[in-house]
Amino acid sequence: MNEAESAIIEQVERVMHDNYVVAPPVGIDEIASNYNFELVEADFKDYGAKISGFIDGDSIFINEKDTEERQAVSVAILLGRYILNKDKITTDGSLNVLRRVPIGEMETPIEKESLFFAAHLLVPESLLEKYKDDNLHTLGRIFGVPDDFIGYRLQLEYGAEGAQKKYA
Repeated sequence: MNEAESAIIEQVERVMHDNYVVAPPVGIDEIASNYNFELVEADFKDYGAKISGFIDGDSIFINEKDTEERQAVSVAILLGRYILNKDKITTDGSLNVLRRVPIGEMETPIEKESLFFAAHLLVPESLLEKYKDDNLHTLGRIFGVPDDFIGYRLQLEYGAEGAQKKYA
């Protein structure tokens, strides 16, 4: 693990501690509220295929057509952007928007950092350890996240080959 990832995990642990996260699924809506964000489900109309959510002032808008699990991931990623890069988000409006792309195709450092943050917040290592013998789909349900997201988190924890061997 590199220095930047360690710093992100420290931030995640602080958020978990401050919000009394002790069991899955992580109450991301409540955590966002504790950071004074109002969550708004919105119809993104023609942009719904391109945008999962965005931050506007003290509101996080999420795509109302997404599943509850996908919305949780969107909120966690946007919250990660805010916590990790508040100064940049307030000056660069393009960073406020969460584009809808496959997890492996997030390009910018801020996108990658906020995804890493979200993965560790929604599926903390300490809680993942308790359920390590469950299958991928069951883990997704326990943690309230989509299967592709739990797959990403498992790759972070065990590496691509380790996750595939363990959860194939």
